[in-house]
Amino acid sequence: MLNLVRLKETADYSKNPELAPENPISGREAFQKYIDHTMPFLKETGGELSLLGNGGRFFIGPEDEQWDVVMLVQQSSLASFMAFASNTGYLAGLGHRTAAISDSRLLPIVECKDHNVTSADESFPDKYLSPPPAHQYSPDGEQSGNYRISDKPE
Repeated sequence: MLNLVRLKETADYSKNPELAPENPISGREAFQKYIDHTMPFLKETGGELSLLGNGGRFFIGPEDEQWDVVMLVQQSSLASFMAFASNTGYLAGLGHRTAAISDSRLLPIVECKDHNVTSADESFPDKYLSPPPAHQYSPDGEQSGNYRISDKPE
């Protein structure tokens, strides 16, 4: 999964006050709390954070668009992703992410073997998502769009 994240200047814990730190923190600090909380659950389900980096403006792309954080997360299977995403322990800390982000994108990816784009199943992940588009957050951090992820193709 490719994650593109735009952070709030100051984290907003109004939707999850039970997770709020005593003093205000930045969106970046709240997102780090989310990462720290998430890593054990990701590893437990066979996943790994392959890349975590600071983003910025595009070399090629919209001049006014930028992403603060870029992550590449790998899971061993769709079933392991489902186990991760539905884990109640993981979900208990999701409020740090909500407090941190102003916008995000999550793009499911299937790896092409031997640097050959014809080697991958082109219908993945669309055959597992109904209806498209995949999960995204509105500017206020709320989940938007209706989607369902299935471990069996439609």
